[in-house]
Amino acid sequence: MRGRTRLLVGVVAVALLAMGAGCTTLFGSGSISDEQLNEDPADPYAWNETETNVTIWVEGGQYRAIYDLNDTERLELFRRGFRNREAVDVSAVRYRYPNGTVVNGSQLAVDKRDSKTVIEVPDPNGTLAFTAGATSKRFSIPNYMAGSYEVVLPEHRRSNVPLFGDVSPGNYERRVEDDNRQHIVWDREVNGGISVRYYLQRDIRLFAGLAIAATLIGGTGALYRRREIRGLQRLREEYGLDLDDDDDDLDDESPPRTG
Repeated sequence: MRGRTRLLVGVVAVALLAMGAGCTTLFGSGSISDEQLNEDPADPYAWNETETNVTIWVEGGQYRAIYDLNDTERLELFRRGFRNREAVDVSAVRYRYPNGTVVNGSQLAVDKRDSKTVIEVPDPNGTLAFTAGATSKRFSIPNYMAGSYEVVLPEHRRSNVPLFGDVSPGNYERRVEDDNRQHIVWDREVNGGISVRYYLQRDIRLFAGLAIAATLIGGTGALYRRREIRGLQRLREEYGLDLDDDDDDLDDESPPRTG
């Protein structure tokens, strides 16, 4: 009995130690490893290709963002979780000084605290870039910094067709450039968050083909049914069944009366 009690106490102690070690992450505090901060982005950050305060390239399961800080000393990154806010897990963090010098994220103050990832920069007029996760076919982000925004969708993706695509807020411009990627631009300051639901162009063509096929099949079935009704009416007339000429309407699909 005593052995079992000691074993139980030991298990509880180990669990408490594990919770203590992981509580910084569990409750939204902690640090991000230098390896994660310094890793290379999937594609080089296009520092010189941005025309808005914030430019975001969406690539399937992640996005790359460049923030022209414009007198902003720090960004507090979070997303809406199931119940409350969650810190954004960032990687490949880079900071560009106004003179063009670029440093890795490990040289910045990057921490997770209060359910946010806080990035502090040495010069509020520099440019900050980072990579974070994104869901497929839908991209949304809170407004971390006031200013103009541009979201670049993955290649061959569009947001134009209602029910399949949607963009919020309004007052934006959509254009497709030589890279076959749709660019959504808010030239004016964005209030609140940004949300874009998009689709693969091929899926729309496939859906349209299926809709046309379903319409043809349905029309063929209706025509076949109408011919059957006409045939039954002719048989009734040939066999002299009880028919009322005044009610002989081809559109009446009620079953024949047997008298």
